[in-house]
Amino acid sequence: MTLQVVTLPPGEDADSFVRVHGEKAFNGLLENAENLIDYLLEGVVSSCPQGAPIERRMRGLEEAASFLSGQQEAVRREYVRRLSQRLEIDEDLAEGLLQSRGRRDERVQAAVEVKARTEALPPAEKMLVQLLLNQPDLVDRLEISPSRFSTPALAGIAAAVIKHRGSGEDDMVQSVVSSLQDPNEERLATELAMAPPFWEEEAERAALECLARIRRDGLKRRIQNWESKVSEAKRRGDDEEVLSLLGEREDMRKEQAELHHQVKRVQGITETSSAG
Repeated sequence: MTLQVVTLPPGEDADSFVRVHGEKAFNGLLENAENLIDYLLEGVVSSCPQGAPIERRMRGLEEAASFLSGQQEAVRREYVRRLSQRLEIDEDLAEGLLQSRGRRDERVQAAVEVKARTEALPPAEKMLVQLLLNQPDLVDRLEISPSRFSTPALAGIAAAVIKHRGSGEDDMVQSVVSSLQDPNEERLATELAMAPPFWEEEAERAALECLARIRRDGLKRRIQNWESKVSEAKRRGDDEEVLSLLGEREDMRKEQAELHHQVKRVQGITETSSAG
């Protein structure tokens, strides 16, 4: 099916046009409807009047690439020929630009797919693994415990970084990826390594923030689990189990206090860094 476009007078839609001009006039517009691609290309050409700078005409080509990429090869080439003539751009140059735009679109799509696959991962754990893959020397300066991770795949990658960091291997990322047994973990490690975090210039501070958040999230899960166990024990009338569980509460309170001090230290580092 070929999509077509009918241009109506400004301020009118199909209903108002029929009421004012009649159905016969509207049918006449339909009979002279313009092919959608032709309509869009005409818009590109109109935005690049004769004598327009080459930069503007090249931008017009890039605009056209978005709706020409899905056309059959023979049809696309004909459109490129006609468009290059009207924009006064060499046809081979136009073809090369459109093909490179297509390759860029593929890379963008790949990036979107990576983001979709990693979107559900705990942000702090994902950020920390990205940092470790790009700056493994953080392992030497920070206390990193993969057992605190809630996501097994990220915990496995972090553990592999820690293991191979001490081996002195040159291509550490390749060693980490090769050591992973799960293909999904291999792909995840590769994707995270290829997308270096934007905060890498302040990697240690960012890693400390991630570690504090991971510890806080883990403690939150433990408290929720503890509250569920207490409620269940009370429901069963198991006073001995309730007393045993209440004994764990003090340990969690101490950990909360330690975590509070850790967050304060990280904030102090952040403030010092900002002041510098």
